[in-house]
Amino acid sequence: MKLTNQISKILVTTACAISFSCATTSVSDADSSQKAENTAVESGTESPSTTATNEQKESAEQTSAADEAESAEKNSNYKVFLEKTDGLALEVTEVPKETTKLKPFLTPYAVRITKNANGIPLSEVKIDATYPSSRNIETGEIVYATETIQIDAKTETEGTIDFMPPTPQISVNGMVTFSPHFDKDTRDFEKISEEAEKHSATAEFKVRTNLKSAGGVVSILDLDKDGKAQKSGNLKSSSSLLMKIYGAGFRNVGNDDFSKEIAEGDEGKLYKTALAKYKDASFTFLIYGVYKYDAETVSENPTDVNLLGEVSCLNLKAGADADKVLFRSTQKASGKNLTEAIEALSKKLSEDIIYGM
Repeated sequence: MKLTNQISKILVTTACAISFSCATTSVSDADSSQKAENTAVESGTESPSTTATNEQKESAEQTSAADEAESAEKNSNYKVFLEKTDGLALEVTEVPKETTKLKPFLTPYAVRITKNANGIPLSEVKIDATYPSSRNIETGEIVYATETIQIDAKTETEGTIDFMPPTPQISVNGMVTFSPHFDKDTRDFEKISEEAEKHSATAEFKVRTNLKSAGGVVSILDLDKDGKAQKSGNLKSSSSLLMKIYGAGFRNVGNDDFSKEIAEGDEGKLYKTALAKYKDASFTFLIYGVYKYDAETVSENPTDVNLLGEVSCLNLKAGADADKVLFRSTQKASGKNLTEAIEALSKKLSEDIIYGM
């Protein structure tokens, strides 16, 4: 019995010793870790986990600050623009008569500006005049230029500005737009642009071709419903287009048959053939193209004839390859019969030629 009690005391004492040793070790490890962390802070270095946390926090703060700054700038730009344009009204009061390519307009555009409602002087408002400047020959797309005008108001309630466009370098049937000026690099461009459009005013910008008396030839190839070329000598569409441009003032222009070259689709070959044929003539241009049935258009009247016309205008006096193409156009038209459809298509294409070639 005594032996048993002695053994129990030994076991209890041993267990306490082991437990005390483990606890001491844990406390010691924690103290060492804390000391290492404190030492790292004092020495200017941090543990990887602490560094990552701080960097993430700083990054989030910087992003938030940038977002707030951007938002403030947008609101500021938009707010200032709204103040300047509040109640502002533009009205085109005088439009010059159409001119001819390479000739200036005889008179300027006149735009009346009514003062905005919040008291900002008109002298602080600028107006942008956006007008046709050039054309992409292959796509037909018009390129626009913008001139900014400072208002010189004689009164504080309204004023008038004059705008004389530069001498037109292209023939075009387009529009000129007058709108409140704003910085196109602003971050809130779309929002401000929409607001500027509400206060804009437009007018026609018409410039005729300068080649009406230069002399030329028209050659249009007709295709049947199967897409096959009509026999040589069929000048129905060509004559229709010729009469339409004659009615618009063209002179010294006639029909000719280049159906073979047009059907081959080789514009370079067509150009050389025309040059050789007219080497002793005074012709300046060749208008050529195709009239064909338009299978993609469906009219309300199923018996209507739908046509598609594609024409190009070539400069037979071009000094360089880049100047050979004067203009290209594609139009669609419908009619109760083939003759009516051809006439409608010729009218559209002649308008394009007059204000495009």
